[in-house]
Amino acid sequence: MTATFSSAISPENIKVAYISPYEGLIDDVTIEAANDYEKANPGTVFIFIDGDDNIRYLTIDEVNKLTPNDLVSVKTICDTQPKPCGPPRISFFGGGGIGAKANPIISEGGAILGLDIIDGGYGYKTPPLVNIIDDCNTGSGAVIETEIDRGRVVSGIVKDTGTGYIPTQGVSVQYPVLLQLCTILVDNPGINYNCGVDKIEVTPSNGIKLDYICDPFGKIKQVNVQSCGLGYTSIPQITIKSDTGINASFTPVFTTIRDPITLEVPPQQIVQVTDLVGLSKQGYVNGKPYYGYVYYDNGVRYAGPYQTPGPLIRVYDTLQESIK
Repeated sequence: MTATFSSAISPENIKVAYISPYEGLIDDVTIEAANDYEKANPGTVFIFIDGDDNIRYLTIDEVNKLTPNDLVSVKTICDTQPKPCGPPRISFFGGGGIGAKANPIISEGGAILGLDIIDGGYGYKTPPLVNIIDDCNTGSGAVIETEIDRGRVVSGIVKDTGTGYIPTQGVSVQYPVLLQLCTILVDNPGINYNCGVDKIEVTPSNGIKLDYICDPFGKIKQVNVQSCGLGYTSIPQITIKSDTGINASFTPVFTTIRDPITLEVPPQQIVQVTDLVGLSKQGYVNGKPYYGYVYYDNGVRYAGPYQTPGPLIRVYDTLQESIK
C-alpha cells in the first residue's frame, strides 16, 4: 500500500489497511469498507500511509477524520540541491505485515554489521525480506535475513556483510551504538567433532564465553552463549579447532545498545549510526541529544533500561536544561 499522489485527490483516494488474523495484511481498503470491518471486528487497528510515506496506526474514528489533505506531502517536493552520498536505506517487504523500520549499522570499512530495529512493525506472519537501497551505488553484496516475534521484526541476521557501503552521513542525525554478541547461529553443523574437547574460538572475543552441544555423530547442534561479548566494530571470526571435525560454520547475530552512556566503554568500541528513518529522541544529556533507554524514578527520567550501579544520569526535556 502506498500513498496516492494526484492533482485531483478526492476522498475516494483515501485507502487504509488492517491485519486480518486469518489472511494477514489487507490493504487498499476504502473508508466505507473499514467501517464495515470495524462493526464486525470492534477495536481494529487500521494502518494509513500519508503523503510523506509516514505510517500511522488509527482507530476507526481517526480513519473517519482523514481528508485528502492527509495524502498531500508537506515536504519540499522540488529540491534540486545536490545530495551527499550516505549509508544505504533499509526496507522490509513481504511477510504479511507492515511498518518495520531499521537503520543499518556499518563498519568504518563499509561492511554492514547489523540492523538497529527502530520499529518492529505490525502483523508479520513470516520473516519479511530485506531490501538494501544504496542510492549512491557504492556498496554491494550484503544479504540480511530477519527474525520475528509476535508479529514484529526483532532482529536482522547478516548472512553477508557486503562491501563498499558508506558508514555515516555528516548532514544527518547520527547516534552511537554498542554492539553486543549474545547469539551465535549454527549455519553448518559439520561432522565428527570431539565434543567437550574441541573449542570454539571467537576472534576478537571481547569477553564472550560460550559452549556448545553436539549430537552422537559430532555435529554441532547449538552454541550457547554464557556471557555476552561487547564492543564489536567488525564481524568476528568464529572457528572451531579440531583434529577430527570438519565443515562447521557459524553466524554471529548482534544486538544493539543505543546511546550507551551508562556503560564505561572505550570510544573505539562505539559505532556511529546515521538515522535514516526518524528515531525518536528521548531528551538531552550533557548538551547532546539522547536516543537510548530511559526509566523513571519518582517521576524523574534517567538514562538506562533500569537503575544501574554508579551515578544516575538525568535525561532532560531541553538542551538548555541538560547543560546547567
